[in-house]
Amino acid sequence: MTPQQIALQEYKQRKRIRAQAEFEAAFEHWSKLTDEQREALLASAVDQAAAAEAERQQTAQAIADQRQQFDGEREARRVSAESTAVERDRTINETYAAAFEVQDVDPFSYLTDREAQHTVALADSVGLAPEEFLEEYLDGFAYPPVPYFETGRRRLADALDDADVEAYWIEQEYNARIAEESRALSQLEGEARRFDRRSKTVLRSNADRARRLASTADYLAVLEDARAAEYEPSLKYRSLFSVEGKGVTQRHISAAAPILRIDWWLDISSPLANQLTIRVYDSVSEKPVKADSSAKLPSDHFLIIDEPGDYLVEAEGPEGLTYTIEAKELQDLTLPPPAEEE
Repeated sequence: MTPQQIALQEYKQRKRIRAQAEFEAAFEHWSKLTDEQREALLASAVDQAAAAEAERQQTAQAIADQRQQFDGEREARRVSAESTAVERDRTINETYAAAFEVQDVDPFSYLTDREAQHTVALADSVGLAPEEFLEEYLDGFAYPPVPYFETGRRRLADALDDADVEAYWIEQEYNARIAEESRALSQLEGEARRFDRRSKTVLRSNADRARRLASTADYLAVLEDARAAEYEPSLKYRSLFSVEGKGVTQRHISAAAPILRIDWWLDISSPLANQLTIRVYDSVSEKPVKADSSAKLPSDHFLIIDEPGDYLVEAEGPEGLTYTIEAKELQDLTLPPPAEEE
């Protein structure tokens, strides 16, 4: 084997030793509880996991509903802006169409009756229908000037000028409405983006909590199954110290083994039971190595340190709380080979 392969095998072996040490420590703490305490803890873990999962689903549904509402409002704003633009164009077209409407039916509609009759007579004099006469006149045929028709054309031009003015104000009014819709849509999209960012954080937090509590419930169920199956821990330890304490207790230890285990024991029914703090310092550098507390599950009232060295172990509890703190190092340095991996 190469040095890298040997190092990898040793790393995997250390991980297996640590995993077994953690499981056996949890099993020992779990087994020391009464039947009533185990039942209560397991039922509470299952209930908390179920409640967290229900909250996760409810929150996810509420967020999905809110997202759907945002989508609906955005679509409504978009459709409203588009329909307003269509209505603007239609209204402007109708304004110009109104100026041309009579002219399209009767080319001489802007003339008085007498002027129209005279102009029709001029058309007859050149052998054309009034409409043909108008079309050729507009196309520039060299007909004699028709004063009455010129008057009518000027009146039509005036009507178109009026239509231009009306169309301008129509466009201003509708464009203002479209701009308002666009601003509202932009604001709504900003709110939706901020909501999505907040929602991702909430969903991730809820999912992590539900997953963590479900894992805890499964973990306790495994410990209870192991107890029911009369599981026996196999790792052997050498005791470094075991002391009953109140208030602050400190002990220096020197660990040569790759696994150092520190346990604390107390009456979990005490109202002060969750106020014990455990700290481990490096004796040489005086820097903190690990810290924990009794606020966690009773099955987790231990610490595992997987580096040999000199340490100061400190326990600090409130007045009135009595506890026992123990430290021991692993004597078994090997485990049976793992099962063949597929």
